[in-house]
Formats: sequence, C-alpha cells, structure tokens
Amino acid sequence: MPFGRRNANAHAVVPPHPGSDPDGVTRVIPKDMWNRDDPTGAFLRTMSEKFGLSPDGPSNVVPTQDQVQARFDQLKASQEKFIANVNAQLPGETTIMPWTLIPWAVWNEHHTNFLLITCELYPVGPWNIMLLPADERSALVLELPRHPGVYPDGLMEGALQIVGELHEEFRTAHATTAAEAMKGNTACFGEFEERRKMTVAKVCGLAHFLGTKTFGEDAMSRHEKLFGRMLGWPSRRPSEEATQAPS
Repeated sequence: MPFGRRNANAHAVVPPHPGSDPDGVTRVIPKDMWNRDDPTGAFLRTMSEKFGLSPDGPSNVVPTQDQVQARFDQLKASQEKFIANVNAQLPGETTIMPWTLIPWAVWNEHHTNFLLITCELYPVGPWNIMLLPADERSALVLELPRHPGVYPDGLMEGALQIVGELHEEFRTAHATTAAEAMKGNTACFGEFEERRKMTVAKVCGLAHFLGTKTFGEDAMSRHEKLFGRMLGWPSRRPSEEATQAPS
C-alpha cells in the first residue's frame, strides 16, 4: 500500500520543518534545538525535566515510512489469519470477508499522515473492519447483511469531509500549541495530547457511525456479539471507547 510521503503543506500555519536530523531521524523538534544556549534550548530542557520529554522520546520521533508499512503489514497479516481461522470453522461453504468502514480512498488522500502517524490508526485495524458474509447463503447462516461490494452513494464523500474537518481542527490545535509553548505555557502540552486523544476517538466514532448508516445498528450489534464477544475480534481501538457519531 503506497501511503505516500509527508505533505509539505500539512502544517503551513507554523514554520516549515527542517527535515531529518543528521542521524537520519525525523523529529518533531530537531535534536540540536534541545542543546542550544538560548531561551529555546533552556525552555526545552525545562520541559524535559518536568514532563520527561526528550529528543528521542516516542512523542518527538516521527515514524519512518518503513516503520509505518511494517505496522500495516502486521495488522493485515493478523486480519487475514483471523478470517482464515473463522472460515475454516464455519459450517459448509459459509465464508466471511472484510468490509472497511472508513473507505480506503480516505486513507489514500492527503489525510494519510494525519490518520497513520498523528492518530496512529490504520485502515486494516480491527476497529475499522466489519466481517461480513461473502454470499447470500452465508448471510442467512450468520444472520448478517451480505458484503455489498461497493459503498453507498455519498458515503465516500461524507467520510472525506468529516476526516478533513478533523484534520483541520488538529492543524489549528498544533499551531496554537506551538505558539503557547514558545510563551512558556507548559499546560499546553497536556491540552494538546488530550486534543489528540479526542481526535482519535472521533475518527473511531466515524467508523462506527458509517457502519450503522450502511448496515443498521442491529447488524453492528450482531457483528460485535458474533465475532467480538464470541470469537475475539476486537471491534474497537483498545484504548478508545468511540461508539458515537462525530460531532
């Protein structure tokens, strides 16, 4: 899956990022800034002491393309293994196949890095996958809607619009945090992380919302009971309880 590279205009509201450090690692705040003998360096060292921030900490290091791809491959392999195990246990010729709740096209647009890196969410994550019968016979056996093969009219456009709005909100929060941090407002870091978590919850909520719009609440509940509680398919992001439509 070609996730693409970081959009150079993604944070046009703040100074452009200088790129990778000399060691080849891309950091949110470049490493040399932490060692500067100026107010910025002093401020960053204070943040390190108070909040445990560091130039090589996970919150400051941007994952490489290879790392993102490896995580995608891992989740994809887990999905395929789970589906193969279920299909092997289903009666007769009953089979299931995955349905991506937030469509692939949304992930391949200019929101790719926002979703994968900022939110740490992947299209093949269980929270974004509904397991549906592959044919009418399987649908009768499992009491679930048959995999439709195509998205309903307007769903793709609606999903893109909502993700775009969430992305724009996060850009604004990023710019506000950068400005507040340079003023010495240490509370902004905690506020920014809470905003990020809220954004993640809203993206997860969008997946559930699109599922209910497409298949109905009863089908979503049946899917969660059958594959989640009975067979262990985690239908939500473990750290989030996002089951409502995004506001």
